[in-house]
Amino acid sequence: MKNVLAIGMTLAVLTSVGCQKTDQDETTWKTVAPDRMSDDQAAQRDRALAAKDAMATRLKGRLMEALGSDTAAAAIVVCSEEAPQIAADVSQEHGVSIGRTSFRLRNPKNAPPDWATQFVADRTSEPIYLSDGHKLGALLPI
Repeated sequence: MKNVLAIGMTLAVLTSVGCQKTDQDETTWKTVAPDRMSDDQAAQRDRALAAKDAMATRLKGRLMEALGSDTAAAAIVVCSEEAPQIAADVSQEHGVSIGRTSFRLRNPKNAPPDWATQFVADRTSEPIYLSDGHKLGALLPI
């Protein structure tokens, strides 16, 4: 099941520091290379990576548990019903907004945020970081 989970799934993590813009239409996102990040951006990246690890560990753990005691259908229930709550818990614990997305959506609620749409469509396989000057977005394939 580990390989099935990893196919086409990406975590989109949004961190923030300082003032936040509220009008998404005025937001301009630019890619930021990890070696060119400010100290604040590097700290946000570290929070995003910690959140990704927590999300992946919890979700994979629940999937393996469901597969071990039930059928594959139980794993589908975990993905559709438990994963959103796991994401909400991880978001709150790490002070980020985290969600699952994919280039092949099965649930429209998992559509990527605007800043990540093109990278998801391009099926990026490497982490990508973007900043709007206040927030850091991290697209983290798993």
